[in-house]
Amino acid sequence: MLSCKLNFKEYQLHWTKRAWWPQSAYKRLSPEQQCHVQKVEYVTKMDVIAKIPCQRWFYDACYFLPAPHIVHLELQDYYNLPLPEVPNLLFLKLGDHFNQSLQLPNSLKTLVLGYDFNQPLLLPPGLTRLDVNPKFQQMLELPVSLLTLKYNSSFPLPMLPSWLLHLHLGLWFEHPLPEELPPLLEILELGDLFTSMLPRLPSTLKQLRLGQLFNHPLPDLPSGLISLNLGRDFSHPLPSLPTGLLYLYLGNSFFHMFVVPPNLKYLLLGHFYGQPLLIPDNTKVEQLRCSTTNCNMHTIKHHTCKQFCGIKSYYCMSCVADVSQT
Repeated sequence: MLSCKLNFKEYQLHWTKRAWWPQSAYKRLSPEQQCHVQKVEYVTKMDVIAKIPCQRWFYDACYFLPAPHIVHLELQDYYNLPLPEVPNLLFLKLGDHFNQSLQLPNSLKTLVLGYDFNQPLLLPPGLTRLDVNPKFQQMLELPVSLLTLKYNSSFPLPMLPSWLLHLHLGLWFEHPLPEELPPLLEILELGDLFTSMLPRLPSTLKQLRLGQLFNHPLPDLPSGLISLNLGRDFSHPLPSLPTGLLYLYLGNSFFHMFVVPPNLKYLLLGHFYGQPLLIPDNTKVEQLRCSTTNCNMHTIKHHTCKQFCGIKSYYCMSCVADVSQT
């Protein structure tokens, strides 16, 4: 299966098996193109959704609507034929079983590799997003323009560009991170198999998510951090939490007492947390959740009864209740 988004003059077209075509667009096509329109399934003036169920039909589509007009191309899982040159392509998503050599155009901005893809790659200089999947085992030179990297390979991480903003490490990545993370990084998500210590975190970091198996002391947290998600096995005391933290998710193994930041809005307690909550008088916590049947929310509430008055709702599995405060 294959679906492609084509930019034909002012129309964005997705090809499918059968379709009707608006007269205003139909009249712009040559007689040969008008004959081929019979294979299109659905078209509107500005957006056409399409799928090509036969691999060979992709070449027909490129013949009747020339490759320079294709800007968005998504291959379905079982497409595995070489791709023709598409010089103005902006978005390319490979299907899970695609494993052919690729010559990428300089215009490409987003590249999503399929599960089976494992071919050498020369990335275009203007690429801004790259998704790497488990079977990819090739050396990469990342362009300086890259802003988002989703890396789900067991192969070591390539050198990260300085302008990278989002780094998402998938399940299969378990290598140590470089000693220096990109200085402008805003989002860092670790895969569940990642168990190495974290390096110093950049001051620009806003979101940090730990993997399920991570269990090392955290480095100092950046003052601008707004979301912290601890993994299942994390059991170390927390460092000083930033005053601007808005979302805190505690893992099931965490049991240490800590001071709730004054601007926190959402707090999730793990399985073994039964300590008093140290909530400042000016707290802004709106939602409190306890994820375990072993937690005694009544005990926690008893120790923090004054501060609980400002919490709009809390939930405890041991109470089997969701109580909204008025």
